[in-house]
Amino acid sequence: LLTYANYISGLILINISSITNTFNYTGIIKLLFGRKCAFFQCIIILFGCLGITIIYQLLTYDLLKAIFPEIIEYRSITFILTAFLILFPLGLIQDISKLAFSSTVTVTAFIYIIFIICIQSPWYI
Repeated sequence: LLTYANYISGLILINISSITNTFNYTGIIKLLFGRKCAFFQCIIILFGCLGITIIYQLLTYDLLKAIFPEIIEYRSITFILTAFLILFPLGLIQDISKLAFSSTVTVTAFIYIIFIICIQSPWYI
């Protein structure tokens, strides 16, 4: 149901952008709902990105703890290192097309993880 709602909202955004010649999300929200709602929409997106960052850091901590149990003991140190060594440099890139390599690596890592889960899961049932 949520996937269908997301699909419909995407179609609406595409139709509105082609009619109004506005090709960014904030501009479309300003046209549809006004300036104040666009500000609140940016705040909602900001909190969503913050939540994704926290989830990424928690997963990174859990994976590093499984690989290096004696080295990784403090969660806060892992969060700070992850933020400054991985997330902050990725956020400084001005041209989003330069993130294509990291996106390719991410998709490859997801496929690898799914492959490993499919192979290992019969032994855990």
